Amino acid sequence: MAVKQEIVDVKESRKSLTFLRSLVRVSSCQLSSSGKANKELLAKLRKETGFPFSKCQTALVTCSNDFAKAFAWLEEQSKKEGWKKAEKVKGRQTSHGLIGAVVRDNIAAMVEVNCETDFVSRNEVFRNLTMDIVKGALYFKQRVLQQNALINSLAGEDNAHLREIIPPHELDQVQIENGLLKDSIVSVISQLGENIVINRAVTISTSKTNLIGIYAHGNNSGHIDGVHFGKYLGLVVLHNNGDPKITSLATGLAQHVVGMRPQYIDKEVNDNEAELVLLNQEYLLDGDITVRNLLEKFNTRVIDFLRYQCGE
Repeated sequence: MAVKQEIVDVKESRKSLTFLRSLVRVSSCQLSSSGKANKELLAKLRKETGFPFSKCQTALVTCSNDFAKAFAWLEEQSKKEGWKKAEKVKGRQTSHGLIGAVVRDNIAAMVEVNCETDFVSRNEVFRNLTMDIVKGALYFKQRVLQQNALINSLAGEDNAHLREIIPPHELDQVQIENGLLKDSIVSVISQLGENIVINRAVTISTSKTNLIGIYAHGNNSGHIDGVHFGKYLGLVVLHNNGDPKITSLATGLAQHVVGMRPQYIDKEVNDNEAELVLLNQEYLLDGDITVRNLLEKFNTRVIDFLRYQCGE
């Protein structure tokens, strides 16, 4: 009986040792490496795991090109960060979502974030993600302006009016409070089980002599911490003439842009296209006056406008 017990003890010890070795393999990959990923191993790891190229590259570099360790590291990280689920849902159609926008210090950012169903678009987790992405776009623009100011000391403190598109692949690399935006997106995909993508993003920076009006509309519209969100969203940049009512006028014109869908500020067009010109349109909030006459009344002018509709 004693011999049998010793055999059992040896087997149990071997099992424990194997388990501990597996833990060591994973934990040892937490040590950083300054080397490069082996190309052949990278291709093999990408094929066998299905993870993105960048993740496989990180795994190999982190684990000093030890394939087994890199494989185990990826599996462990996928459980934590939801990479596997994100890869599984990639490519699914995303026709629902939210528009989000924020205006701060004469800088505006607006994004469209898409998901698969309207149900998820109304989820608080998805809305909070949209807010994070909007703030990330704003931070992206603020950082660019700061860098430009350092490079060109003759530019002065004021900004020229500029509208700039941010490619989604650049926006998802922005660092926010909880890490990279792309990691936040992966985390929410893991939580909600749907494909989620940044469809488009734009920023507007304008002179201090101007101001920006914002208006959101549609299901689940509202605003939290200065971020507005909805299915439709409009931005209007007005010259600030100092009139105390100019801010509410900018908001009203942003609402007009959402409802009337103009395509031009002012342009010579044929009769069939006249309704597409902002200044020629009847003001949405007062059908007795055109936008052109309204602006003349306030002695101001429209510098720029932008309208996003979810899914268009």
